[in-house]
Amino acid sequence: MGDILFRLIVFISTNKNNDVDYNIAINILKNLNVVGKLTINQLADKCYTSPSAISRFCRKLGYESFGEFKETLAATIRSYRQRDFIHDLRAEFGEDATLKEMLYNKIISDLDSMNNMDESLINRIVDMIHDTETVGIFGTHLSQAYAQDMEINFLAKGKFINAFLDIQKQMELLDTFDKDCLAIIFSPSGKFITGNRIIAEKIKSSKCKIIFISQLDYRDFFDKVDVYLKLTGNTGMSVMNLSIRYASLYVLDYIFLKYTEKYIGSRKS
Repeated sequence: MGDILFRLIVFISTNKNNDVDYNIAINILKNLNVVGKLTINQLADKCYTSPSAISRFCRKLGYESFGEFKETLAATIRSYRQRDFIHDLRAEFGEDATLKEMLYNKIISDLDSMNNMDESLINRIVDMIHDTETVGIFGTHLSQAYAQDMEINFLAKGKFINAFLDIQKQMELLDTFDKDCLAIIFSPSGKFITGNRIIAEKIKSSKCKIIFISQLDYRDFFDKVDVYLKLTGNTGMSVMNLSIRYASLYVLDYIFLKYTEKYIGSRKS
């Protein structure tokens, strides 16, 4: 659900003009605590624009109406306020541990669990990336920021991968996909794909090859995928977000390094 805040931040960061849409986005971010209580007319007045402009802006972000946008925003804010990472860490490691010890042990335990990844799946992912001309990574928030870092690493090795931060750009990319393309769905927590069912539908209708990397079961969204890499980690507490932060980067770095080892080789001194 944090996807909605990410969309707003990406919008103001990438919009080249301080136009009506930029003004709406910046006003929403500055007034997060009250937007959920406003009618579309009240928000329009606050942004010095019209209700129809608010509706168009919501659709640009991928929401069918202002009502859907407002409900999603309110749920997101509640979710963030309910998070208590320190409480969850203490529940796992005890009251006597220091914050530094708890965070370190959490990172180490989750990275250790990643050693159980099936090496044959990693090799298959690497082969599919190498053998497919058009590759796109689909996700949001931190996972997609990591994916953009991987995009740069692959580009330096001569392989171009699409990793758009903007959801609308991802959907536009999918409009060009067919059976010869490769979609890598990178949604460690599963929130991206559950909150963007239209992405899943576009991927299915394109008949493209699918790599699904997540803690969730791919069968919740697809009848079948070409590769399913299940991420391990704590899925029952909000501290899951801490687990995913490091496990996600580990997985993408390992895929890139395996690609380099297999198809590029290391530079010998």
